[in-house]
Amino acid sequence: MFKKVQGQKKPRSRMLRQNRVTLVYLIALQLISLVVGVVLFVGHASNEVQQTTAIHAEMCAVVAYDEGGASFVNQVMQLHQEAKEKTGDPMAGIDADAAAAIQQDQAYQNMIARMNAVYTEDVFEMALIGYDEENQTAVLVAASSGDESDLTEIGAVEEIPEEFLKRSLSGDFEKYTDYTILTGSSRFLAVYACYLVPGDPSSGIMYAVGTDSRIIRSVIMFITQYLAITFILIMIIMFRLNRRTMRLLVQPTEAITNAIDEYSRNRSEGKQEGNHFSNLDVKTDNELENLAETLARMEHNEILYVDKIAQATAEREREEAELLMAARIQESALPRVFPAFPDRPEFEIYASMSPAREVGGDFYDFFLVDDDHLCMVIADVSDKGIPAALFMMTSKTTIANHVRMGKSPAEALDAANKAICESNDTGMFVTVWVAILEISTGQLTASNAAHEYPVVQRPNGAFSLYRDRHAVMVGVLEEAQYSDYKMVLRPGSKLFVYTDGVPEATNADEDMFGLDRMVDALNEHKDATPEQVLTNMRRSVDAFVKDAPQFDDLTMLCLEYRGANRS
Repeated sequence: MFKKVQGQKKPRSRMLRQNRVTLVYLIALQLISLVVGVVLFVGHASNEVQQTTAIHAEMCAVVAYDEGGASFVNQVMQLHQEAKEKTGDPMAGIDADAAAAIQQDQAYQNMIARMNAVYTEDVFEMALIGYDEENQTAVLVAASSGDESDLTEIGAVEEIPEEFLKRSLSGDFEKYTDYTILTGSSRFLAVYACYLVPGDPSSGIMYAVGTDSRIIRSVIMFITQYLAITFILIMIIMFRLNRRTMRLLVQPTEAITNAIDEYSRNRSEGKQEGNHFSNLDVKTDNELENLAETLARMEHNEILYVDKIAQATAEREREEAELLMAARIQESALPRVFPAFPDRPEFEIYASMSPAREVGGDFYDFFLVDDDHLCMVIADVSDKGIPAALFMMTSKTTIANHVRMGKSPAEALDAANKAICESNDTGMFVTVWVAILEISTGQLTASNAAHEYPVVQRPNGAFSLYRDRHAVMVGVLEEAQYSDYKMVLRPGSKLFVYTDGVPEATNADEDMFGLDRMVDALNEHKDATPEQVLTNMRRSVDAFVKDAPQFDDLTMLCLEYRGANRS
């Protein structure tokens, strides 16, 4: 279902770390469980040993009584008393011949045989004793260790500790573990005693000594079996955990990592394949499945976004191509060959336009109406871009056509205004300054449709604003009225006209260049040629604006009148 990624180490390391932690917890739980189990098992086994010891003591007591054990106790105690009187030693054993005679008695041998039959490995030894109350000693009568060839040393004497003696005489023998009788260095967990005749210590006391050997063997077996079973269980758990981890963590992580690597490689190579994450079959019902689905959605959205970007880029490139074409068309529509009239020494004219966008809304125009009349136009459309360029072309052509028809500037503006208002669905308008210079006399007839004031320099004088009369912008009111005004340019005069992009040029502090700075810039170089006038003005504006973006189109025109018939 998943593809493995060669050389990937991190997912497997995470799995190993998780498995190591799980294994530590399992081992710790195993050890705790083992300790608790051993404690409970030992307690249970101890109870069993105590019960087994009691049962064997009582069984041996019944066996010994049936075979005349009380009689043998009486005989041994009499022989013990005679030995004490004879030797004066309370610890003296009985006569060996007398002891041998008792051992050869068939009833005695039957008693020993039946005691050996009752004997088990869980009981170290069972012994029948007589009690010497005078010296508080125990005199051995018979004992069983499970070996029929092991004859009991009849008459052997041992001192009885006071605490054990109290328990013996009171009959409280259960779970008594503080005394070893005839056990040497062996360990035991329980000693149980009972009288051959209930309530009569002189009839003999039967002791059974339970050892810890059974418990030790059982504990060892329990620990071995427990460890083996828990080891198998841990291996099964770890195996299933590894498989689950591989299925739910490692393999999905490797598949996602592989898809991300392939995705990054394809993106770096410029490929736009879109099935890196959608083909992942991650069915883990956890965060990794959510991650795979999120990556698939991301890739799908990215493809859609890239397609949109590609479409937008193509559209943008198309628009830029159209703008470039429009700019070239606009540029070609404006007079741009200088000197414009090299064979007319009476005047020199120069103009320029720097659009704020690819296509501007300003325009200028100049042309000879006839051999003695020069028309000059400068205008500013209310919008920018291609719509403004189209509006500009319409306005320029309309005004020029009416001027060429012999109309005055005011008449041309009036006719253009009516024509434009009839089909001006865009609501745009244009400010226009139109003038016709009579070259032979220097008389200038002009009309201003809400455009900027012209700047005039008299011969050898300074530049100053000529505050002419303004009418309404072209394209606003069909009933608008326009009028002409006249001035005379003497030889050596200059005329400077411009759009609002010059005085309204703004720097980073939002200060405008202004009319005063514009006039001052003109007066810094009073003797400049028309081309130099425009160059100097642009330099002054740029120095003022600095790094601030150009806000508006920058259009200027300068005429120097040199006089008629100048050669």
